[in-house]
Amino acid sequence: MRGVTSEYRKVGDLGNNYSGKFTFRQAAIFAVIMGLSACAGGEMPLDAQMGKYGLPHPTPGHYVHCWGNGCLHSVALSLDSEEWQEIRDIFDPQSQNPGEERERMALAIARLEQLTGERAITGRDIGGSFRGYGLKGQQDCIDEMINTTTYLTMMRDDGLIRFHNLDKRLTNGWFEVSGWPHTAGSVKDTQTGEIFVIDSWWLDNGNKPYILPKEQWKTGNWEKSHQSGEWAPETE
Repeated sequence: MRGVTSEYRKVGDLGNNYSGKFTFRQAAIFAVIMGLSACAGGEMPLDAQMGKYGLPHPTPGHYVHCWGNGCLHSVALSLDSEEWQEIRDIFDPQSQNPGEERERMALAIARLEQLTGERAITGRDIGGSFRGYGLKGQQDCIDEMINTTTYLTMMRDDGLIRFHNLDKRLTNGWFEVSGWPHTAGSVKDTQTGEIFVIDSWWLDNGNKPYILPKEQWKTGNWEKSHQSGEWAPETE
């Protein structure tokens, strides 16, 4: 398959070494809780995420894609020059303001999810952690955050992002706001200093991620509107 280099890393299933007895329901609940617990990590610069998970610095010619909850599984992939040109074309002509650039980042991330999903098995990823739980290729918020960071890093390194810097991994839930723990990456508007969260976990693979101000994301109020299909981020 074009663009697939090799299996990069694969961690064995804990269940294979467990001698006790779990019902399927108990095992599923335990696995979901453990996966969501991983999403409760604290703030950390996005540039440090690759090193934390043992991943190389990404380029269009060689990047590592995660899935399976907490980057349990990953595969080394590549894009050819024509495919990367598609991403460059999204930013041509150059954005005239940060709001326009955020919209283009969302479009580029969606397209990269589509291109990557064709190579890996994450093209079938279903938004959230529960509707698609147990399906091969499913991604939790850690996987989504790492993969989004990969895409943003490649865009930044190619000079496509001019009005934003990569900022931090941010966490919501449990110790800050009631509800399940959740994490996502963020960027900083270089003109205003405002932090914007880029959150693709809610959506099926290949859709534009939500990009919204950090303080709005932290409230969690927009999540209820998302779940009812009523919420959409404002664009400039």
